[in-house]
Amino acid sequence: AILADNLASEAIVNKEEAISQKLRAEIERNRAQTEKQRADNLLILAQEREYQAIDAREQAENQRLIAERFKILANARAISIKATQIQNPELQSLLALQAFQFNKLKNGYTFQSDIFQALLKGYNQYISINDTVKPAHSDFITAAVVFEGNHYSISEDGVMMKTGTLPSNFNFSKIADLDPILTSFDFISNSLIVFGTNMGEILYYSLDNGNVGNIIPTNGGRIITVKYSPHHQLIYTQDILGNIYSFNIDGDIIHHKKSDSEISVMDISQMGDKLIVATSEGHLKILDQQLNLVRDIQLPEENQKITAIKIINEELFVCGTKNGNLLLYQLNSGELNAILSSNEAVITSLAYEPNSHLLASGARDRGISIWNMDFLNESPMKIENLADWVNTVTISEDAKYLIYTLNNGKVQIIPISQQILASGLCDKIGRSLTETEWAEYIGKEVEFNPVCNE
Repeated sequence: AILADNLASEAIVNKEEAISQKLRAEIERNRAQTEKQRADNLLILAQEREYQAIDAREQAENQRLIAERFKILANARAISIKATQIQNPELQSLLALQAFQFNKLKNGYTFQSDIFQALLKGYNQYISINDTVKPAHSDFITAAVVFEGNHYSISEDGVMMKTGTLPSNFNFSKIADLDPILTSFDFISNSLIVFGTNMGEILYYSLDNGNVGNIIPTNGGRIITVKYSPHHQLIYTQDILGNIYSFNIDGDIIHHKKSDSEISVMDISQMGDKLIVATSEGHLKILDQQLNLVRDIQLPEENQKITAIKIINEELFVCGTKNGNLLLYQLNSGELNAILSSNEAVITSLAYEPNSHLLASGARDRGISIWNMDFLNESPMKIENLADWVNTVTISEDAKYLIYTLNNGKVQIIPISQQILASGLCDKIGRSLTETEWAEYIGKEVEFNPVCNE
């Protein structure tokens, strides 16, 4: 019995010892897990700090690259301005080319105005004026359009001329010689044109056989604008007496509206569901397809005379004014978005190329301004000091060339693509800046990287 008691007591002691060892092991395991968690937390913290350091280094590098980019772009602009002040034509052109290259390599603004001015100055010094200017008309040019890769213009002597929109095919041919004074026109198809005349008539002209079709009197005055709406197959006219007509293809009058005051200009939206007319009393009137008044807009006092209108899209339209400003309006609300100083005299013509979003304004100050509608905070590219004031301005369908007509009956084509200007200059000059010229005009601290292939 004593032995059994001793064994029982020993078993109890052993059990208690086992429990105690198990508790100590559990405590050690918990302590180990705590240490492991602490180590894991320290590792995570170290990794986070490493990531933060990497992010900081990347941000610093990005900021350095941005600062370097802006420095090079600013340097490109400064070089282009310097280029226009240099009298040596070759050196001036080489600096313009270098400014273009810096701007291009750092993805600068494609239509940067100072670089354009420098390139254009060089281009004009090396390209013969006879290659870009042609005496197309012997009388006042009244209207011009670009249609399916060709430029068409009409004059008061009843002549229509046609040319291509590239320097390689910039050669004029006469495609119509009519008796009436032609004032405006539009294409109904690639073979049929509708003209407006000074006698208040519209007439159809076939390009296939050169025959005049229907001649339709409007009982109004000199027709200022003719527009064709393919969507509704309607022809809209506006005359000097304030009449607006719409005709079907057969020449039947569909709608007629007589304005209380003289109408200076008119344009129609691409879908043909909105017309905008400007009156001599300082109003813009938005009309629907049936010529019903949708909205009447009072012009700002300082811009009382509208001389050109261009509907950009279904949301925006632009007006050119007598004092050289551009007014940007919302088409649906009539709200004035902005007033841009574009020219220094009466704006005579507006042209818009929808794919590039380029807007050109020609004026009686013998100049043209070219805006990018997506970057209106940027200065426009300028073509200045032309031989006469600008009658009409058009943009080629690839947005690489500007074709404009002058008051002296001549028509000129000019590249507005800076890449084309630069390539043309490289071909003409045949060399790049030397290392000595680079050090003097660009700077030794800038890596030597000439733009033209030798």
